[in-house]
Amino acid sequence: MRFHSRKAEAMAAAMPTEGITAVYPDGATVVGRPALISPDVGEVVAGADLVLVAQTANGRPDVLAAAAPHLSTDKPVAIGGMPGCACFDWLAERALGLRDNLAIFGFLDVPHVAARAEPGVRVELGGIKAKAHVGFHEATSAVLKAQTTALLRRLLPMPVEPLGHYLEVTLTPLGYMHPTVLYALFGPYSQWDGRPVRESRRWFTDLTELGGYFIKRCDEEQVRLTRAIESAFGVSLPMAEPLYDNLISAYGDQIGDHSTLYTVLRTCKAYRSFIPMVEAPEGGLVFKTDHPILVEDVFYGMAFLVEMGRRMGVSMPMMSEIHGWAVGFLGGPQASAVDYMPADWPSRVLARSARASVA
Repeated sequence: MRFHSRKAEAMAAAMPTEGITAVYPDGATVVGRPALISPDVGEVVAGADLVLVAQTANGRPDVLAAAAPHLSTDKPVAIGGMPGCACFDWLAERALGLRDNLAIFGFLDVPHVAARAEPGVRVELGGIKAKAHVGFHEATSAVLKAQTTALLRRLLPMPVEPLGHYLEVTLTPLGYMHPTVLYALFGPYSQWDGRPVRESRRWFTDLTELGGYFIKRCDEEQVRLTRAIESAFGVSLPMAEPLYDNLISAYGDQIGDHSTLYTVLRTCKAYRSFIPMVEAPEGGLVFKTDHPILVEDVFYGMAFLVEMGRRMGVSMPMMSEIHGWAVGFLGGPQASAVDYMPADWPSRVLARSARASVA
């Protein structure tokens, strides 16, 4: 196993002789030492059979561009996003091309959530999924899909199931959650609008009723978008399910109260991380606006969903409002997933569906 990291030197210096320790929720540990840790993407991917891109979405374009010249061309290579959100399939298509030996895929979600990590030394795992679902780029051959699925089943401790369509990954109802929490906390309807909060808060354990309401509204809009795409394309996207169903199926007994979406979010053991905050000059705490989690969700999650809704003619007022606020909150427009969204989507898909119906 080889790792790419911009902090490779620091990780290598901190690593114990035996390697990195992974601690599972039940206390079990696994220890292993990577064969290589390097800041050079090309050095890491050269000759690889499987490449997993766990970089935040805003960093993936540069990583894939650096990897492209070094991927093997004379044997099967699987390259996947973990998770595969933010249209990883289209990004990889643009960066790498549709090579016959290449399997492009993305995880519906991450197989594990890292509850706490000390780079190069230790990672504590939480939120382990019952199953790992993967979607493949539509151009990936059936043979490469089968080979990649078999490889992932050897590597992961949970069952791995391929999805019917990559859109099930794209439309996973997660990209709007963090911006929506912040909109409820710091937006125009909050008592903290423009002011620091007094104490640290967790994203979902401390979710307010207002935040729960906004998340529910966004979820309803996402469901409408999914249903519109299913109807227009003539496809079924069962894993692009409402957020409540998504969380129940992913975390099950890790949730304390299954009553409503609001109670599920507040009592899910995998969702206990703190909102990244920094001290304000005048006292109190404000959101750390350069943190990658919000940049990723706003520009590579919500931006894409809002644009999909616009092109599909689906009204998404709540998500559009929160997205507009979040862009301003982060200082204005930036590069986004819309930059590599095919200009002829959805027309090319609709035309293909029409031809198939005639045939």
